[in-house]
Amino acid sequence: MKTIKLVLENVSYVYNPGTIYETVGITDADLSFESEKSYAVIGHTGSGKSTLLQLMNGLLSPAKGRVLLDGEDVHAKKYKIKKLRSSVGLVFQYPEYQLFEETVIKDVCFGPKNLGYTPEECLELAKEALRLVGIEEDKFDQNPFNLSGGQKRRVAIAGVLAMNPGILVLDEPAAGLDPEGKEQILSLLKTLRETKKMGIVMVSHNMDDASGADEVIVLDKGSIALKGSAREVFKEYERLAGLGLDVPFAMRMTRLLRSRGIDLPDCFDNEELSKALLKIYKR
Repeated sequence: MKTIKLVLENVSYVYNPGTIYETVGITDADLSFESEKSYAVIGHTGSGKSTLLQLMNGLLSPAKGRVLLDGEDVHAKKYKIKKLRSSVGLVFQYPEYQLFEETVIKDVCFGPKNLGYTPEECLELAKEALRLVGIEEDKFDQNPFNLSGGQKRRVAIAGVLAMNPGILVLDEPAAGLDPEGKEQILSLLKTLRETKKMGIVMVSHNMDDASGADEVIVLDKGSIALKGSAREVFKEYERLAGLGLDVPFAMRMTRLLRSRGIDLPDCFDNEELSKALLKIYKR
């Protein structure tokens, strides 16, 4: 996978500028994303999450500021936007709704074909991507609409992976899936980061999912309200509550048990909470 760095430099975006429908999408965003790291973007509805993802992939052009891929302005006149699209892969929410080809393999070939790869190269890239997401070879020639919900989601992600991105951007990748399908998708993303050195940027409403990221970005009304490691961000319990956001389950449970008189240290995840409780009850 490609090693890349994507930078949003003082980026702003406004919908319907100069009209009565003018709405702020993003304001003065300074953000950096790299291969091999994971990022979670959280915020209430309308906070700017989807706008941010589309700016990262070049689907929207900033009204102010620059989007830089490895130091190059992706909206400069001579810049080939296909370079950005092949480097920063975007997976929309419910991507399985965008499946349209008659077979799984043809659907996954669509992305690399648009990037100019030969039919032979498209086939190899598609096969590799499908193997990465755990789709068995006997399903390659099946109609994608005959697959389970989780399998459809993985095929849709494979369609983006076949373009060989260095950063994968996903809007609520586990939305609407059953617990097993959700676990498969989150496990896949972890594998891509750890074994393929791919950067993962994930929008999520689930704070437990977000807590596994290297960096958490909190948006509010188009602005960056908080940014830092998961531990740093989720320690801002009161501030997050003011934005209508929660914290991971282990942190909520820790606070509840403390209010009941149990002397617990700060517990960030379920493993820490389990160890702290075992220590108390072994005394």
